[in-house]
Amino acid sequence: MSRFSWRVKVILIGLAVAIVPAGLGAVIGPFQGPLFHMATAPDGDLLVADASRGIVGIRNGEIRSTSALPGVTGVSPIGGGSMWATTGGAPEPTADNGQGLHRVSRGTSRKI
Repeated sequence: MSRFSWRVKVILIGLAVAIVPAGLGAVIGPFQGPLFHMATAPDGDLLVADASRGIVGIRNGEIRSTSALPGVTGVSPIGGGSMWATTGGAPEPTADNGQGLHRVSRGTSRKI
């Protein structure tokens, strides 16, 4: 299977999981949802921002890594096992509810 077709399939599966109503209460696959963002790392991993679980790294359909970061809403790989991640706060966006920019490196995160 080509790299392109594998990535397209994983993205489509991820999107399908993201639109399942949260009221079902079931964990589907490796995600606990809701899902906010996906990005491809330089090493070929697909990174998924799962607000409940954290950042999930997937390659060839298998989970390779997870970085516990509850509330993650975005992920942007920068190479060498490192990435930027954002967390969201709710419901008042101007209050400090845990939202922020994080540097994640090899499974550990530091709020910037």
